[in-house]
Amino acid sequence: MSNHWLVQPRKRHDAEIRVFCLPYAGGGVGTYIGWAKELSLGAEMNAIQLPGRGSRIFEPPFTTMEALIEEMVPEIEPYLDRPYIIFGHSLGSRVGLELIYQLKIRGNPEPLRFIASGSLPPSKKLHRSSISDLPREEFLTQVRKFGGMTDDIFNNKELISLLLPALRADFSIADTYKFNRRKLFNCSISVFGSNKDNNVPMSRLSEWGQYFKSIPEIYQFPGKHFFIETHADIVLNQLNILIEKDIRNIKEKQFF
Repeated sequence: MSNHWLVQPRKRHDAEIRVFCLPYAGGGVGTYIGWAKELSLGAEMNAIQLPGRGSRIFEPPFTTMEALIEEMVPEIEPYLDRPYIIFGHSLGSRVGLELIYQLKIRGNPEPLRFIASGSLPPSKKLHRSSISDLPREEFLTQVRKFGGMTDDIFNNKELISLLLPALRADFSIADTYKFNRRKLFNCSISVFGSNKDNNVPMSRLSEWGQYFKSIPEIYQFPGKHFFIETHADIVLNQLNILIEKDIRNIKEKQFF
């Protein structure tokens, strides 16, 4: 199967689990491509490439969650032929939640596990003013506060002009998306965070449990908001522990 939404750095035809990874605002698949070679042997990495970045840089990005998910779902469905996990960081966590909801109501199986990383649950609008429609320089100043991009990127006018549409579109989604359904999902829920992330307090991560029937497992990592970049080895190690736990559960159910 060929799919411009998915990047599979290492195809594993015998993989027992597929892992779908969603990027943060303005991000692409680069974060997750590097994880593929260290991913548990029982899992296959599927990094989701959104329009407006990477190999899809010249495609118009989506500015609403509804439009994004409507296009994404039919591209993901053919790959649900085996158990899967959804991982999303920051905005990617919110996109992931809506994705599993839309997959579910279309009759698809839920993931074995949903992993929300570096994000508050989308039960209400983010506790900050909307920034997506600010003038260019004001918008970039606000984006810069989140970290994640180097000064070299911000100072490269041509590059930042290419990235700007996707950044604005992603923050538009982040500014407007809400999800108010309760105890809807049966899958496991794990939440990754950092006590140095000023945007996402560890004390609020348990709120992700409102959407799931199971109790959320919460993991704390060193670093700030982009700990998945600065401490990727630790994050990947924990991800592999969860993957291997889910693989064991699959085998136990098959045995009985």
